[in-house]
Amino acid sequence: IFRAKDCGIPVDRCLADRVGMAATFVNALALQAYFQAKSLPSKVYGAHAWTQVPVFEIDQVRRDLKTHVLIFAGGTGHPFFSTDTAAALRAIEINADVLLKATKVDGVYNKDPRKYSDAKRFEDLTYKDALKGQYEVMDACAFALCMEQNLPIFIFNIFEKDAILRAVDQSIKGTLIKEK
Repeated sequence: IFRAKDCGIPVDRCLADRVGMAATFVNALALQAYFQAKSLPSKVYGAHAWTQVPVFEIDQVRRDLKTHVLIFAGGTGHPFFSTDTAAALRAIEINADVLLKATKVDGVYNKDPRKYSDAKRFEDLTYKDALKGQYEVMDACAFALCMEQNLPIFIFNIFEKDAILRAVDQSIKGTLIKEK
């Protein structure tokens, strides 16, 4: 992910966000190659036009849901909205059962497990408990969308072998956030 401030480059926020959205297309195409290597038909949709990637159009997406693993790229297509918000939005639009959030750790902890050996992982949390604990699971806009639409969120470690496939079949360790 491109973060201009981390590079010491003075870049306008809107431009930096557009660069970040473009990077999601690269990641989406790599993810598509992974699914194809696993013999899973997949298709990438973008929030805006990008070479050889169709633009997200809900009717076509819903048709393709029946036969393909779908990968959404380009965020919302607008600056100031995170990829978390885009993921929540797309998951709600396609009536997903759960939003899978891949991170660097295997769920939500009471404190950073990479810094604190006594960090406690939660197997499940309610939306309210996650907000109250300020665990920074995802940005507030994305979290609000999921909570409002009662869309469960599953947080898991992307660096485990076959993490995405294991998250789908619920065989990977993580944290499930939902209403009771």
